Amino acid sequence: MDRIEQILNEAKELRIPELANDLDNILFLDIDGVINLDPLNYTGPFKRGEQIENINILCLKYNFKIVVDSSWRKHSDYKDILYSSGLDYS
Repeated sequence: MDRIEQILNEAKELRIPELANDLDNILFLDIDGVINLDPLNYTGPFKRGEQIENINILCLKYNFKIVVDSSWRKHSDYKDILYSSGLDYS
């Protein structure tokens, strides 16, 4: 079992059964400090790294949907910045 599967299994054990169906496969993504590790980068793109690859795995392999929970969502082109940083949109 890889690290991502282990984390998902632990999360399933901790969640509230009444909310389980409503919260399945939603990834609330904060950008600064999570995938943007450069505090002076206000315009993107972000350095492609393990963080982007892990998000791609969650979205493609486990069918997660992303909700951007970050001040970056105020940028009109935040999706383009994420895609140019390596986020797979297929």
